[in-house]
Amino acid sequence: MKQKSKRLLCILLSLALLPAMTLTVYADGHSHDIVEAGGAKIFTTALSDISGISGTANGSYYLTGSSTDSRWVPEGASDPITIDLCLNGYDINLHNGNHPPEKGGALDLSEIVRGHVTLNLYDCVNGRITGGSANRYGGGVALSDRSEFNMYNGRITGNAAGVKGGGVFIPENSTFRISGDPEISGNTVDGKANNVYLSTGTVINIVDALTNTTGNPKIGITTETVPTAESPVVFTSGLSGNLPQGKTAAQIFFSDDPAYEVITVGGEAALV
Repeated sequence: MKQKSKRLLCILLSLALLPAMTLTVYADGHSHDIVEAGGAKIFTTALSDISGISGTANGSYYLTGSSTDSRWVPEGASDPITIDLCLNGYDINLHNGNHPPEKGGALDLSEIVRGHVTLNLYDCVNGRITGGSANRYGGGVALSDRSEFNMYNGRITGNAAGVKGGGVFIPENSTFRISGDPEISGNTVDGKANNVYLSTGTVINIVDALTNTTGNPKIGITTETVPTAESPVVFTSGLSGNLPQGKTAAQIFFSDDPAYEVITVGGEAALV
């Protein structure tokens, strides 16, 4: 009884100290706070390894330890499916350098054979997708026109690809959304910085407030379309109104290639 009372007291104190946050409580008593577009999320299935995520049905999962050496490659289903995954402060840590796949070193949403798959990635502490590698595209995450990737916090770092998208590969007709304080940095292609690779016509959709208030940019950008002084390449949608107070686009995003810089064009972030 005393233990239950202490747990209740901790939850009440959390609510009192963090009035702007949304408290998510799991059925097993595990709780943490998440800020994301759409309100509270409840993650119902505990996982120690991402191989337990369904690739053919809706699911809601949270990690109970770091997942090592497992990739997730959903097949899809006749109806669209949505997967909610909270890193819960743990890592998806790959060691596939000796036998890398062609795409999606950690999360491969590029090989969906039917339907449409949406992956919502959350985190509450400092979880990472790291150590992934791919021969061609998406050392960390690879998408397709049958998939959507929504990132609410978490880090994608320390991944590598052979051609495009050391961190995340965004091909044409796919969708990538962010809010909160995600980080995508420290990823490479051929030893050079290559974090989020945006194919021609794609953007990062900002769906709710960004909360990086450090002033240090955390999301590296490479665009397939080459920026010029006369034709900057806009790479966000919805940035206006979602920047932290007093911050600029260049304090959220940075160019992977030091020959370019991040500016603001019409309220959106652009490379020039």
